[in-house]
Amino acid sequence: MEKRRTWKSLFLATLVGAGGTLALRLAGETLGDVANPYALLGLEGLLVGILLGFCVRYFPALEGFLASLMVLARMLVRDGGQLGMDNVVELLLSFEIQFAALYLSCFLVFLGRGGGLYYPVFIGMRYLRFKMITAISVTGVALGVAAMVVVLSVMSGFELDLKGKIVGTNAHGILQKRGLDFSEWGLVTDKISHVPGVLAATPFVYNEVMVSSDYNIA
Repeated sequence: MEKRRTWKSLFLATLVGAGGTLALRLAGETLGDVANPYALLGLEGLLVGILLGFCVRYFPALEGFLASLMVLARMLVRDGGQLGMDNVVELLLSFEIQFAALYLSCFLVFLGRGGGLYYPVFIGMRYLRFKMITAISVTGVALGVAAMVVVLSVMSGFELDLKGKIVGTNAHGILQKRGLDFSEWGLVTDKISHVPGVLAATPFVYNEVMVSSDYNIA
């Protein structure tokens, strides 16, 4: 087992992590109907992280990241390589859950095997210290995500409302008669109401009209 990252250890550990991720992902897809898919992703990440943690003596953050990319690759293959707003969100969320669980288990194994805390804490504190560029970056990401969530929510609600108005205003089927006289409308309405699958039938007048009020004429 390598104590420092080399090209050989990077390749072998990434291969082991990617193979384990793909195998667990395929197994998890068979259980998708009986278990929460995101919970399965988290469990898969924990198992792969433990596996990677015992493969090398150093902290395999890069190897874990590359292994977690197999989640994205597998989901893209499943969706036929098509990207849309819905599956992009699913892709990112699945990757983040799997990588976060993998990172956590890798770190715990690293500590349990005698790994030092100085370097990880140093890196973490370095990026946690307040800087103007950090504030701008975090604020920009937060505003971008908030705008996307608001737009998606508004457009989804607008779509449902528009469909409801269109369906509520226009009937699914219209029966008309050529000419000006339709005196047998009552008999026709009764016959249509007894057709299987018809929930309601209502007569209507279709002609040019004028509407007047005390203020205007339309």
